[in-house]
Amino acid sequence: MAVFRIFSRAADHLALGLGGINVTDLSPIYRIAGLGILVAVLNIFLVQAERKEQAQMLSLAGVIIVLLWLVQMVGQLFSDVEAVFRW
Repeated sequence: MAVFRIFSRAADHLALGLGGINVTDLSPIYRIAGLGILVAVLNIFLVQAERKEQAQMLSLAGVIIVLLWLVQMVGQLFSDVEAVFRW
């Protein structure tokens, strides 16, 4: 039990040292994967209905949404790195 407490405290210290962010937070990956699956299914339906232009626009919108999410995450990363090196 004592070994578990030591590792638990070390993990808590690491999470606090990284700005309180949980290191194993996979929700952004699940969110991107969910959007990708949704766009893929809707794309298949639109192609089958011979609405290829709408399917292409849907795919483009999905890519733009994911890129906006990634820009926000990179901005958060830069602010976290800046906070680590700030005196």
